Amino acid sequence: MPMNHARHKNRYAIDIVRGLLLLAACTFAFGGHGHAADAPVARQISLQDALRTALRQNPSTLLQQQEVNNNRGLLLQAQSQFDPVASVASGRTRDLRSLRQDEINALQLGGVYSIQEQIVDTTTHRVGIDKTLMNGMALGTGVSITKIDDSAQRLTNIQSQTSGRLSFSLRIPLLRNSGTETVGAQVAASDAELSAAMLDLLHINSQTVFNTAVAYWDTVAKRKRLDIATVAEKRALELVDETRKLIAADQSPAAEIDLVVANRAEKTAARVAAEQALIDARRVFARQLGLSTVEMSSLPDPVDPLPGYSGQPIDAVKNVERLVRAAIVTRADLEAIRKREAAAQFRLVAARNNLKPQLDLNFNISYAGLAEGAPATAFDRSYFSNRSGPSVASTLSLQWPFNNSQARGVLLSQSAVSNASIIRLQDLEATVAGNVSTLSVTLMRSVEQLLEGNEAVRRYTATMQNELTKRRLGLSTLLDVVNVEDRQNNALLNEVQLQQNYANAIAQLRFELGMLVRKRDEVYDVSVNDLLSPDIAAPEK
Repeated sequence: MPMNHARHKNRYAIDIVRGLLLLAACTFAFGGHGHAADAPVARQISLQDALRTALRQNPSTLLQQQEVNNNRGLLLQAQSQFDPVASVASGRTRDLRSLRQDEINALQLGGVYSIQEQIVDTTTHRVGIDKTLMNGMALGTGVSITKIDDSAQRLTNIQSQTSGRLSFSLRIPLLRNSGTETVGAQVAASDAELSAAMLDLLHINSQTVFNTAVAYWDTVAKRKRLDIATVAEKRALELVDETRKLIAADQSPAAEIDLVVANRAEKTAARVAAEQALIDARRVFARQLGLSTVEMSSLPDPVDPLPGYSGQPIDAVKNVERLVRAAIVTRADLEAIRKREAAAQFRLVAARNNLKPQLDLNFNISYAGLAEGAPATAFDRSYFSNRSGPSVASTLSLQWPFNNSQARGVLLSQSAVSNASIIRLQDLEATVAGNVSTLSVTLMRSVEQLLEGNEAVRRYTATMQNELTKRRLGLSTLLDVVNVEDRQNNALLNEVQLQQNYANAIAQLRFELGMLVRKRDEVYDVSVNDLLSPDIAAPEK
């Protein structure tokens, strides 16, 4: 007996040392790197702060913000085809040409000899503005001045010729690329895509809030499970110590030590598993907050408890149809698909128009003046001197690709995109409707389960106290105490799980309804009260 007792004491000491080492390792993993006296007080984070931090830092939200900026850039690119375009050109050319014999003879008759070639220097300056209208018509205006200095004419005392011209042009597409629905299709489509990207940002923010709330509640629940496991292990250690004393005093059989030590080992293993589960939950929570690997070690502990049910009425099941209608209207991802379907329709109209041949009617009106001997910069003299006009020109041009494979391919592609958007919209609407109906019942069932779980904890707690009293009176065995304690621990753990399920059911239903995140101007915000109350109002149609 003394040797067995010493052996039991050694095993007991080893178990305590192992427990202390595991506790130290867990403390280090949670960020405790200094001496106990120097360790800073652990910071805490509320659910509200966690949600707002996630909206600022979550990678999914940040990526979608860049997608919004990308679509803003694409809209500007689409609008650029209607921007006025100013053009400035300036050039000088020299043309050398051998004179024909008749030209040489004519010059000789005029007293000009020894010339075999003609040198023509031309200087041109032009400024113009062109603009394409939303209906496809193109307007243009330009001012130009041209100076021609001819060596042959100079020998016959003819001065350089400087002419100025003011011109107006108009191009009218008659078939292809005509009409606002066709020409402005890319702008309208890009604007719809931008609206869809902003709606996607709202939906992703809702997903971020939902995932962050779930991770927050999971961290809180894992902490409570660890507390329950720690208390259970402590009671198991106390029971081992108490049993050893009773055995030493010959008040209990020695065989009972195996039961209590096995019970203690089971509780220690459960506590170690709970510690690891908490570490994993904190890591997921930190990623939802957008924290870096270095920042994860200093993650604050959640301070808000799991929400409890206080008897509020749950009308979700009675108002399922109204909630479904509200979700179909308010869900940002559904509206985003509708916007993309509209964008596809805009492009589809343009693609059908592009099957037509290109038939354009062009008009040009110009006024011109002439000043002899004026420099190339004297526009006022060159235009207002000897002015003539208007000169009018009109042309009708036709381009008709016989196969038109490019246009037919674009039409086929855009038709597929439009049809896919309609299918996607119908499928998501059906999914949302089914989820809202199911989650309304799930929320009600989670309340019923939570109430029963609370009742089980109360009953098992009372039973445990009664069993301990009976044990002291010799009316109950050690096995009975261990079994009741296990049932109590399971009830406590189940209660935590039911509380977590209840909290997640509220968040899930509000997410499916599109009621988690509110957008005011460019600011996204969320109310914690929405995640704590099962009272979900059904908006009137």
